[in-house]
Amino acid sequence: RFAVTGTKRDGYVKNVLNGKTVGDEDFFGGRIRYRGKWTDTVTANATLQLTGDKSGESSQPARLNQSCERFNAMGICVRQVLTQGIGFYQTAVQGPDSFDRKDVNFSLQIDADLGSTTFRSVTGYSDFKMDQQFDTTRSRTVGNNGLFVGDQSSKGYSQEFNWFSNDKSRVGWRLGAYLMKEKVIENRFNDDTANDVYLTTIFCPCGYDDFHLAQDGNSFAVFGTVNFKLTDTFSIDVGARYNDEDKRQTQDEVWGVATPMGAIPQCSTVVGVDFCHSADTQKFKWSAPSGDVSFNWQATPRTLVYLRAARGFRSGAVGGVIGLDNGIDQYFFGPGTFKLSKLKEETLDSVELGTKNSLLNGRLLINAAIFSQNYKDQLVFTSDPVTFRLIEGNLGKTKYKGAELGINWVLTDQWNMDFAAAYVDANITDVGTISVGAKVGNTPINSPAFSGALGVNFSVPLAAGKLTARVDYNRKGKTYFTLNDANFENPVGLVGASLRYESGDRGWYGFLVGRNLSDKQYVTFSANPGAGNPGPGVARPGEPRTWEAGVGFKF
Repeated sequence: RFAVTGTKRDGYVKNVLNGKTVGDEDFFGGRIRYRGKWTDTVTANATLQLTGDKSGESSQPARLNQSCERFNAMGICVRQVLTQGIGFYQTAVQGPDSFDRKDVNFSLQIDADLGSTTFRSVTGYSDFKMDQQFDTTRSRTVGNNGLFVGDQSSKGYSQEFNWFSNDKSRVGWRLGAYLMKEKVIENRFNDDTANDVYLTTIFCPCGYDDFHLAQDGNSFAVFGTVNFKLTDTFSIDVGARYNDEDKRQTQDEVWGVATPMGAIPQCSTVVGVDFCHSADTQKFKWSAPSGDVSFNWQATPRTLVYLRAARGFRSGAVGGVIGLDNGIDQYFFGPGTFKLSKLKEETLDSVELGTKNSLLNGRLLINAAIFSQNYKDQLVFTSDPVTFRLIEGNLGKTKYKGAELGINWVLTDQWNMDFAAAYVDANITDVGTISVGAKVGNTPINSPAFSGALGVNFSVPLAAGKLTARVDYNRKGKTYFTLNDANFENPVGLVGASLRYESGDRGWYGFLVGRNLSDKQYVTFSANPGAGNPGPGVARPGEPRTWEAGVGFKF
């Protein structure tokens, strides 16, 4: 089986400095799938996928009217911001933007039928490379201040073995082992000094930063599941897994600051500290069990009730930025701060009670659930609203509880509707090691209290084919983008509609789709410094009203 796909379009945000659009899409992908029966008992499935993406940097308009982009250590403005007059779908990008990513993914699954059991081998390989360049300031400043150039590459492979029973009449089981190895290399260069005429002091946190990272990661796990069918209507599923992971990371960073005379790098030893070079290598290990248990009751042939409790595990990370920011710390507080640190593993305990129902001879499907989830040591990244310094660490505890409802109803042969809604009560209950921004009682990032969608379809036979019309409405509640609840988007509701004609199961088809028909202005991300802290302020706008039309042929 062969498949190709591609997308190419201009962005919907305009750069007022050169008239070009930002956030263009340029994507291409291809996939080959193979399935073969090698013997009477051995089958193989292989997939090779190649993708290339040259889409532009995500649209981030500098649309706030602020007077100063950056202050130095003395509280003096060292770079003016000139964003007045920039519209919602406009930005001012001084430096050149480019993005180029290539991915190769391969998987091979081999199944050997041994009669009452099956042995399975799953082998995976991945390889990606990315080059990126953009203007970090997103403001109308003088020169190429904040020019970022970076590249990243990764190679990894995984191997999984499964052995499971084919007879599941009363007891079904599965045993397995998993191994993954990956190597990541990253290089970043950021230049804030070029042509910066506003620099006034050597302590201005503006400079160049040449950053190199290499990380080797290993993951190993053994797992097993058992299904007990106690009666014809009641069963229990139990699963357990032991996870063992380690990461070895090296960071090497060369950086400098600028003098009051202009963009002259300063590399010197101050109080015994190499103030322009730092390097460290650390290896850390994480291990923990995880698992789940489910109770399933087939109350009627068309009604299932289940209760599931589970613990999830995510390995920790290597934390710490050993360059410019920590260099300032070391200058003021002494040697010893150039060290990478171990961030804790993340765990999630969850309980869910739900039901799945097929009613009216399958014309009405209703799924509902209530749930409670407790995160411990959740890995998060945020920034200091005053210094803009990247903060990474473990958010002590967050709690989520709520309910979900999904309905699909075939009203007549021509009309059907679908409805989905979710309510989530989410709160930070312990800030952990995140000392900046997060507060007990704040709402976690991207956790709106309410979200829902309603769609109605109408189909009618027409000219040896079928015409289908659809109208849908999607709404999302107030959404926070930062831990301090300072950056958010108010509730947003979007209306969409579509028409589709199909000449048959095999033949031509055509479609017309309209999205955000009311042309609402909203953002999907915001990282503005907040009240009282003037800064560049960036936001990613959602798409305006768009139309799409197309024709195709099925064979």
